[in-house]
Amino acid sequence: YEEFESRVFFMIRQQPIPDWEIIVGKFFGIVRVVARIFVFLSIIFMLALILQTDLPAEYSLSKNISLWSWLSLKIRIAVQENFFLWPGIFIIFLQSILVLVISLFFSIHLKPLWNLSICISLILVGHLLLAVVSVSHENYPIWTILINGIRYLMPNFVHYNVIDEIVLGKQISNTYLVWVSFYTFFYTTLMLGA
Repeated sequence: YEEFESRVFFMIRQQPIPDWEIIVGKFFGIVRVVARIFVFLSIIFMLALILQTDLPAEYSLSKNISLWSWLSLKIRIAVQENFFLWPGIFIIFLQSILVLVISLFFSIHLKPLWNLSICISLILVGHLLLAVVSVSHENYPIWTILINGIRYLMPNFVHYNVIDEIVLGKQISNTYLVWVSFYTFFYTTLMLGA
């Protein structure tokens, strides 16, 4: 919105570039930045996991084991013990892409404060949809129809909630990862195409 208001957009548009190319370019540029941030934070997270990993007593540094062997063993054990965390991190990355595309969609037409308000509202409602649907089934059939309509139109952020699986140490299934990836791809293309 600010690009149109401050006329910066018209300086970019000196050459005939379609609007969709500019929007998709902004999206992929921001996704690259977000992906780099996730990679950097994942490396820091992995280093913290490696530092916390305890080795069996027979592999201590004082038992004539080289530093590189000790470190590689520590890395291998840390990865094996915490492998179930990485699909959860990937799902969080997909959720951030969905939030990004929603923000980009509304930033084209609205001022920043309105964009922020609508994005926060959509995220909160998207996380609470499951609770609202379960409560609405009890007494109000018209309310249930309205909520179900909203549920299918809005992005449902409940699909990205894998906290229970991570805390309990459960493996997130590959089918669920593919489904959440498709869901994110569907809403991303829908919002970029609108």
